[in-house]
Amino acid sequence: MIADLQVHGEVPLDDPWRSNAHALAAWAILMVVMWKAHGRYRPIDKRDHRGPAYTLKRKATTPVLTQHFLGKHIIGLHPISPNNLSRWLAIDIDDHSLTGEKSSANRAAAVAWYQQLRSLGFRTR
Repeated sequence: MIADLQVHGEVPLDDPWRSNAHALAAWAILMVVMWKAHGRYRPIDKRDHRGPAYTLKRKATTPVLTQHFLGKHIIGLHPISPNNLSRWLAIDIDDHSLTGEKSSANRAAAVAWYQQLRSLGFRTR
């Protein structure tokens, strides 16, 4: 799985995420809503009874995001502010099988979710 490879820093150097890490971080920092914390995943070899994910009570910065896109660690941004508001919505749809066999199912799910959100009044910019 790519996520497992990223945790261990084994993503190929020609990977587009890695080669565009600085530009991606500059874009992603615009998505930050909760500045005081961000999500992290424990490396596979450090996981225990607390589970894989946790909230780090430190600011998500451009350097932190750059390290994420370089595959040094996996983070998540909190899209909801402390007063329960958000500026954006994202759904991360991945095929971690590395074979692409789930692509058509992923596309069908994405289209269905998009149509449902449009029917509820959500609009893209």
